Amino acid sequence: MSSNVVSIGVPALFAKADRIRDDVRRLDEWMAIHKSILNIEPENYNALVALAKGHYELEEDEEAARALRAAIELDASRPAAHHQLGVLLQARDDDARALRAFALVLLADPRHVGALFGTAKSLEALGSRKAKKAWRNYIRVAIHVEDQDEWVATARARLAAL
Repeated sequence: MSSNVVSIGVPALFAKADRIRDDVRRLDEWMAIHKSILNIEPENYNALVALAKGHYELEEDEEAARALRAAIELDASRPAAHHQLGVLLQARDDDARALRAFALVLLADPRHVGALFGTAKSLEALGSRKAKKAWRNYIRVAIHVEDQDEWVATARARLAAL
């Protein structure tokens, strides 16, 4: 680890990562920043979850799962790692386990729109009669959350198709 990385500090590294987060062309740099944070603070929950998201984007599922397990081991009461694990499990078509991950998120935050959406999607994939209620619940919460218009439209279409 270079002394330059240590001198910058963790808050500055997170700020730098935030500035490039949505630039897909800079995903490798974004991940390198979070690895640098973990070199400074090996038990940094937020860096582990961010690293997992990067691995997920690169379709490196095992690495993503490993980072998420480490984050959950650090603090199982925080919802971010459970949510990301649910997303990863859905991508693997493991909807039963994804539902358990989303349930843990909803215990911590009953209005977590990502977990509400994921729950409805997994229930639908499993053919559960509870899917309609779950989609309605997501829509009821999400219509009051900024940047959810596209997801609400998707949820309404899925609900109408059931």
